[in-house]
Amino acid sequence: MGCQMTDQEVSTNAEAEEETFYGLSCDPDILEKLLLAIIRANTDDKSEESDAIRLNKAMHSLVGKSASKYAVTNDADYKALRYMGELLHRDECNRDMHKIKHYNSPNPPDVPKVRTPHALAFVAAKQFAPHAYDEEDIIRMANRLREKFNGTYYKKSKSRPKINSAMTFKYMAVEHDGAVESVEFQALEKICAVLAKHGVKTKLK
Repeated sequence: MGCQMTDQEVSTNAEAEEETFYGLSCDPDILEKLLLAIIRANTDDKSEESDAIRLNKAMHSLVGKSASKYAVTNDADYKALRYMGELLHRDECNRDMHKIKHYNSPNPPDVPKVRTPHALAFVAAKQFAPHAYDEEDIIRMANRLREKFNGTYYKKSKSRPKINSAMTFKYMAVEHDGAVESVEFQALEKICAVLAKHGVKTKLK
């Protein structure tokens, strides 16, 4: 059939997508989330195929098209980085609204500061660090988050994305809808419960 791809093409596309995760993206759709839940619960640890490759194959088999470009996130720091983007966006909005509010004021109060990536990274590290982390672990995590957020982390990689990292994470934070995510998760739990009755294992993240 015309819409089908070879295993080599699917594998190559999925690997390329994994390398360019930090683009202008939102979360995977509900079908992709369901397929990933099935894939992760039924994948042998010894398998050489990644979740991204398996998802691409499943999507092609079911609907004849590839998974969305950033459906599989392999970076455990993703939520912390998106949180940093949210904090940055909030700081910038507070600064700009302050300037508008006091535009004609003869003695305006000090303009609210926009936190640096260094400060944002420590806030995010404390928020998302595992409970077992001590102070030194949090410092290391904060430094890693700071480097990823300002893009210096990716300069160490030959396949680094050519984008503005901070702007990308801010975009992700603005586009992310927590209410929709919560409703989708509840729906997925119900679907997975039905599948379990028929012997289909799932693993939601």
